[in-house]
Amino acid sequence: MARGPHIDAARLKVFDGLGSEQIYTLTVPPTHKQDFSETIDVSAFIDTAQKVNNIEVWFQAMGSKGDTTGHDLVEVRANYHL
Repeated sequence: MARGPHIDAARLKVFDGLGSEQIYTLTVPPTHKQDFSETIDVSAFIDTAQKVNNIEVWFQAMGSKGDTTGHDLVEVRANYHL
């Protein structure tokens, strides 16, 4: 994530497709226009095949002056163990 100078916070909202959601706070890069990568493990929340098949992930950034963020990739990986 690269950010504008007025982004104060960022988070992922993860929905399990069954009516529950979990919010994960993300690290905001310390300086403006700095590339940053972060991995979030949601396996404690998304823990069934049904949840994996219905997952929704929303990225949200909040700032004081309407700044934007830039994203090269938002990736969701699922490993099934049968």
